[in-house]
Amino acid sequence: MQLNAEKKSTELFRIDPDVDLELLKAEITGKVKIGQPQGSSIISIMETYNIFFTKRVNSGECAAASLQKYKRAKDLLLDFITSTHKKEDMPASEISSSFVFKLEQFLKYESSFKDQTGIKNNSVVKYMKMYKTACNYAIKMDLIIKNPFNVYDKRVSVKDAVFLTQLELNTIENKIFSPPVWKMSRIYFSSTAIRICPCRYNGSNRKKLIRRLKWELMDYD
Repeated sequence: MQLNAEKKSTELFRIDPDVDLELLKAEITGKVKIGQPQGSSIISIMETYNIFFTKRVNSGECAAASLQKYKRAKDLLLDFITSTHKKEDMPASEISSSFVFKLEQFLKYESSFKDQTGIKNNSVVKYMKMYKTACNYAIKMDLIIKNPFNVYDKRVSVKDAVFLTQLELNTIENKIFSPPVWKMSRIYFSSTAIRICPCRYNGSNRKKLIRRLKWELMDYD
């Protein structure tokens, strides 16, 4: 214990010759760690990731709408820190599991946007995943060593899907669209229908629709 106290006092003296006894006591008991870097703050991590995401949008890899969601996620996080911690940022290393789940509750029940209070569950889950994604990027960039949002593992709840009737599907498939954008929308719809409704597109019907989509894509190009 005596050797440890002498070692700590020597370390503190190197940092500050006017060693405070209370600070020395806190360091020895493990209540604080002197001279250790805290790492990047959580808001700066979101800003760094948004800069990276902007490059992906500009290169055509991601949609601009997704970038707006990440910017909104940063603003919501800032609102939470401001309202609960009375400051504008905090080190990511100080984020605890209680912080994460209190943030979730804040998004669900207290956050406000355009005169609307609260965010629905699936949107909240997506925002939380955005924070996790940004922190994973920060780890890759050596900004932090641990992702504080790994404790969050909730998923988007899938409700019973409402499918179009066969008549409605046939109407869309056989509709003639003149503008290219409308035509491309039908191509996208039909390809999505094949993927999510395999029971309605099996055997010869599936092969026939896929063959027609290939021809329409060639014509669109």
